Amino acid sequence: MMKLYFLVLLCLLAACSSQKTETPNASEVEKKMERWYHAGLQEVYTNNSRSQLFLDSMSAVSAHVDSDYKAMELILSANNTSQKSIDIEVFEKLTRAELLLQNSKRKDLKIRVYNGIALFYKVTGDFANAMRYMLQALKLADDTKDSDKIAHTQTNLGALYLEKGDMVSAKKHLDMGLDLLRNDKKQSLYLVASHLMANYWGMSGNLEKAMALDEEGIALSTQIESNILKAPFVDNKATCFFYSNQIDSAKAYYLKCIELDRLTENQRQESDSYANLANVAQVQNKGAEAIAYLDSSLVLAQKTNYKRGYLKAYEIEIDIHKREKDYKNLAEAQVKYLDTYKALMNEKKENSLAQYKIIYETEKKEKKLLQSKINIGLKEKQIQSKNSLLQMLGIITLALVGLGFLIYRQLKMRNRQQRQEFELKSAIKEIETQNSLQNQRLHISRDLHDNIGAQLTFIISSVENLNYAFPDENPKVSAQLDKINDFAKNTIVELRDTIWAMNSKHISSEDLKARIYNFLEKAQGVKDEIKFSFTISKNLSDYDFSALQGVNVYRVLQEAVNNAIKYAEAKDIAVYMDTLENVIQITIEDNGVGFLKETVSLGNGLINMEKRMEEIGGRFELKSTINSGTILVLTCPKTKENA
Repeated sequence: MMKLYFLVLLCLLAACSSQKTETPNASEVEKKMERWYHAGLQEVYTNNSRSQLFLDSMSAVSAHVDSDYKAMELILSANNTSQKSIDIEVFEKLTRAELLLQNSKRKDLKIRVYNGIALFYKVTGDFANAMRYMLQALKLADDTKDSDKIAHTQTNLGALYLEKGDMVSAKKHLDMGLDLLRNDKKQSLYLVASHLMANYWGMSGNLEKAMALDEEGIALSTQIESNILKAPFVDNKATCFFYSNQIDSAKAYYLKCIELDRLTENQRQESDSYANLANVAQVQNKGAEAIAYLDSSLVLAQKTNYKRGYLKAYEIEIDIHKREKDYKNLAEAQVKYLDTYKALMNEKKENSLAQYKIIYETEKKEKKLLQSKINIGLKEKQIQSKNSLLQMLGIITLALVGLGFLIYRQLKMRNRQQRQEFELKSAIKEIETQNSLQNQRLHISRDLHDNIGAQLTFIISSVENLNYAFPDENPKVSAQLDKINDFAKNTIVELRDTIWAMNSKHISSEDLKARIYNFLEKAQGVKDEIKFSFTISKNLSDYDFSALQGVNVYRVLQEAVNNAIKYAEAKDIAVYMDTLENVIQITIEDNGVGFLKETVSLGNGLINMEKRMEEIGGRFELKSTINSGTILVLTCPKTKENA
């Protein structure tokens, strides 16, 4: 039966190619392309080669159709390419499709394009652009009232928040997507959303719920014969077994992953599976077996130029050499890791440059297309003018009236066209200025991350090697090395916060809330005898801060909590965020020993906190009472970003 299906498709392709001399009726071609497009999307997760056959059929006749159907061809091609993880090619195709759909009424096509571009930005770490495109897709999906399209976008929003580490928002959007899809669990979109929810439960530490979803996903993907969809569930189940210390079961499922990776010809995923098996062997103290698996992983990573695969393999190799105290090979593995990390950063730079080049060329094509339309319009008007004059030569009076009317009309149109051209040039100039500023910010933040971040990572690694190599040699030296190690790690955290602020034009209250939660969780881990609490008003959910406001408020709050931990001897530290009439107010309160401001000199910490708030036009108020604790109130004015 399967062979017969392929023969029918091949015959269809042959028929299309044999009719090159005839131009079919446009409406018939468009109907066929619509069918091939939907059929191809259905096959992406079940049989990529069949999907490619439908794409080939579309390509054979795409010269005879309008822009909507050419966009369909690009969308299906992008979906097929995405299965091979060629991100920049996917971005280029979707960007071309976005241009073709600029004046289209096909909301369904725009939703797919916006979701695809958003996922590219998510993978590259540009969360601001990812969120912008996802919200555009969600607005169109809500307009269509199509539950599948809404679920598709809600699922992608859940994936974005999961990538950002905002677990609360991730679960909210994944629940919304799954609720809309539960009536048809065998469709690919439900399985994608279910796998993301399994990841959520695994990351949250609830392995039982994660494995329940994995088992359901394996069963459903088996029923629809989709090895592409089954592989992630099997991999996730293996990982759950590993972290629940069921090592033999984990190994068995990672071996199943390799079988599925080979069936789907996904060599990058196969490289990851071998690396996971090496990790299992390491835990079982089977060093030789672990190294053999790593060799297989690295061979596949080399074939596919998979630098993330290299990094994963080298990380496991470093752990193996540490466990065996093989310091020579440990040092070599660390050097290979750092070299590969730098190469990956360079590759990201190249992809980023390619991305901006695609955007620039697309805008250039758009301007050229607009200019072409203007030129055609001018030619048509000139022809109309000549014809009108020839027809009116017989009657002098009417000719004069007609000529005057035409001159007036042409002047009016020319003025309008000049005004439109001026507005277009102004808009283009503004966009180019914004792109230039964003490129500069990206360049600076990447340099900070690639150079200073890599150097700090090397310092941490070197300090740890010294502690491994010379344990108990000199307690004072060991203590000093530990201080250096802690300082370097704290500096990396500070560096990441700075890069976070630099890469953001605006900082949402959700993003700031997530960072405050993460900081308080880390503080709780250090001081488990102190009870930390954080309350944020629902009225703040729609507010955005400027980058400077967000980072200054976050830094002052960090300093205030650290002071309370160090000096207050408090049992409770509470943080509140609320909005008043014209300001946003943040309160940090503890029940510690307190102090008299008159008897305590203001240190650099308090002075810096006050300066940070003044820098953003805010206020800094400190109230403290002996044996009754301390209250710090920060007020931040509402601006265009957060009003």
